[in-house]
Amino acid sequence: MWQALRAELAYLRPWLLGGLGIAVAVMALVSVIFATFGGPPAVAASAIRAMFPLAACLIVAFIVQAYHKDERRALLFLAGPVTPRQLAMVRVLIPLALGICGMLVAALILSVDSAITGSVAFETLQIVGYVGGQLLLYTQMGLLIQEAVVSARQRRRSAALAGWATLFGGAILLTVVTFAALASQGPSTWPSLHGANLIASAILMVVTVRLYTGRTDFTH
Repeated sequence: MWQALRAELAYLRPWLLGGLGIAVAVMALVSVIFATFGGPPAVAASAIRAMFPLAACLIVAFIVQAYHKDERRALLFLAGPVTPRQLAMVRVLIPLALGICGMLVAALILSVDSAITGSVAFETLQIVGYVGGQLLLYTQMGLLIQEAVVSARQRRRSAALAGWATLFGGAILLTVVTFAALASQGPSTWPSLHGANLIASAILMVVTVRLYTGRTDFTH
């Protein structure tokens, strides 16, 4: 399984490097605009710069979903020693790996900003981490939606229903937790928000793996 994951990440390397290159160029342009014409407060400006490479990495996670379907890469891997469950785990781990890559680049940018300004803005790191968690959640939602649709096409109605129920039930629960955390404005606000993102992503990943393993046709 890990060899398959490494192969997939190597396959994505050109898109990842290209996305990061574009993100760095846009980030540099935005920095020049902020320096020339003025911009938001330092905390917001630093967060905006860090979000570009983070978003670029997770956009690649959306791109790979389309390529997997068009190129029927599942059949390629299943022709080897990879089982459907292992392949399903590879699919949900790709966005996580790309998200970690984006967070590392974002942390590097925040470190450079802190070295230049001479101050460390903990709030900035929290904002970027929350946005990263949200983007990871959206990529996992895309995978689960795909599996729910495939389940319906394959007449696995209980699996399709489980997928849609997880999506809508999880969305409602996440919204409630998010608004409750924001309304409290207490010391647990950020941990609650980060925890809600991670728990929701983990649930989506588990359900996606379960639905994918039950497929009867891997050409979709």
